Amino acid sequence: MSDLIRTRATRMDDARKIDEWTVKLPGGESAKFEVGLKYVDGTGFFSVKSEHPNFKDLRLVSDNFAALKEDVEIAAQAVIDNELSIDWDEARKIELRHQAREARAGECRFSLSINLDDVEYMPGAHIGNRGETRIRTQFRQSEIVQRGHDDDFSDIRPRSGLLTDPEVRAYMRSPLRGEDNEKVTRTILPGRGDEAPEMIATLDGFAALLAARLAPDQVGRNGLPSKDELVSLMRQAADAGPAEIPQGPSPMRL
Repeated sequence: MSDLIRTRATRMDDARKIDEWTVKLPGGESAKFEVGLKYVDGTGFFSVKSEHPNFKDLRLVSDNFAALKEDVEIAAQAVIDNELSIDWDEARKIELRHQAREARAGECRFSLSINLDDVEYMPGAHIGNRGETRIRTQFRQSEIVQRGHDDDFSDIRPRSGLLTDPEVRAYMRSPLRGEDNEKVTRTILPGRGDEAPEMIATLDGFAALLAARLAPDQVGRNGLPSKDELVSLMRQAADAGPAEIPQGPSPMRL
């Protein structure tokens, strides 16, 4: 089961209590579903209904809470896919995180990660005071901020620590929460061409070549690679086909 539905509470033990499920829809709108538990001849049944125009005719009943939630999820996804999809275009989300630091004296750490995800986005629809972009995957909608590696978002961190403070509440809801001091690049690329997989293949080839160059026998004979050698490895990765890239660890020579 996916996380399309957000539940406010899960209360099944009291027939008089009602849950409320929320589904985010394209355009920022949400549909709310009222969930009730009632007893018929000693058997408990869950029922769901919604006043939202796209779901006002939906009436589902089940004696299985999880099965009912799954049925609502399937119905909601069908409406999103078939009735509310006209403003969405295919795109690819590209996210890069990079860090180089000295952990302690004599310890250096370097990391680089790139994630590519096929998404849909709403062209021209910018929300919030930082121009957030709304995207969706198969079962989830979210807002993201397209940003450069050196963009400074330190101003979003609230000065107060009180959960009732409006700044704190805004920070907790922000898509930038937790990355105000991180080095992140995030871009939405319209369409889904072949350029991104080709870039990843080249970087993967470079990583394989670098790993082979840093094997014990290579470092023992030649030391660490120079800047010029790193450039040469990248050129080799860019020019090479998959069959020309070393696979697996280099054997140690004694």
